Amino acid sequence: MMKDWIQHEAKWSVQTDADLPVVLNRGQGVWLWDIEGRRYLDMNSACATLNYGYCHPKILGALLGQAGRLSLCSHTFHHDQLSSCLEMLCLMTGMDKAVLMTSTVEAMEAAVKAVRLWGCQRKGIQDDQIEIITTKRDFQGRSFGLTNCSSGFRNVPFGDYGALRKAITPHTCAVLTESIQDKAGLTLPPKGWLAEISTLCKENNVLLILDEGQSGLGRSGKILACRDENVQPDGVILGQALGGGFLSTSAFAGRHDLLSLLKPTGCEFSFGGSPFAAAIGLASLQALKEENLAERSAELGEYFLNRLRHIDSPYIHDIRSQGLWISIEIEPTWRTAQSLCEQFMYMGILASAPSETVVCLAPPLVITHEELDWALVRLYQALQGGGTLPIQVPLVF
Repeated sequence: MMKDWIQHEAKWSVQTDADLPVVLNRGQGVWLWDIEGRRYLDMNSACATLNYGYCHPKILGALLGQAGRLSLCSHTFHHDQLSSCLEMLCLMTGMDKAVLMTSTVEAMEAAVKAVRLWGCQRKGIQDDQIEIITTKRDFQGRSFGLTNCSSGFRNVPFGDYGALRKAITPHTCAVLTESIQDKAGLTLPPKGWLAEISTLCKENNVLLILDEGQSGLGRSGKILACRDENVQPDGVILGQALGGGFLSTSAFAGRHDLLSLLKPTGCEFSFGGSPFAAAIGLASLQALKEENLAERSAELGEYFLNRLRHIDSPYIHDIRSQGLWISIEIEPTWRTAQSLCEQFMYMGILASAPSETVVCLAPPLVITHEELDWALVRLYQALQGGGTLPIQVPLVF
């Protein structure tokens, strides 16, 4: 049945990123079920962005309530949901203004548009001379807008302070980087790197824009990962966690003098700031605050990491983590990360393999100690080179 469903999808769909042979049809909390009724613990969280799990009751209530009142209106009108959402977003991130978008790529392009305007109007750089420094292997490298404006960008290695310092010129208006990278496995910058580049940017009158599309809103154990080094950027990009697991939403938030330069035209920002998206975004932020999910991520992440590091296995090369966001690098001579994820799937765990040798574990932040222990039993066996357990074990929490 599963195979038939996948083949039917392939007949009508373009190529997708789906690597695991599973077809899902229901989710609740941290659990997912496939079309044949098997249950899985989600340790992917929609690429580390589904922080609230599936069908969070508070967010679902906001969704249903707003859907029955007003879901969409023209950008030429005001509505009663946007101001509360943006206020809470700004207060939680320490920013002055924010704009809601429908995807992190759109939020990235809004950030680029704003910093280019700032470079022209505030720093006096000619538009055709503006430079923005980015770091290699960042998500923004996949943005359509950025790849089509590559002549205005200078790329330096992530975490290399010396290279970044040398790249700054009088035409540099911004440094745009991720706080933590996860394109090919969790990559943490050297300790103190964000604080150093923040100081460097201030000294050179250069904006620091941080992409926290995955690391922000609790995933890393903080509201923003940059707060681990007490860094306050000039602007921050936030991702799908704002959608509460129900829709794709993102935001760009920043200083007043930066965000005030954005002048949306036509329908450019209309759908991102819809009543529906704003209501869900507000409920998501309230759940994040009221349930202490950032603090929970830090606590459970440490608990999970300590137990993973007790696995005595010759196949584990390295384990890296930040909050409930963990990468396990395996020995390349043992097996591929993708095949290990397939074994996890047969044991009832869904994880992702961002590279040939790295498995990423990022459960929803609402996961419990008992559910983590359920996963650890299976991870211990698989990572020690053992066989598979039955896909469904009758445990009740």
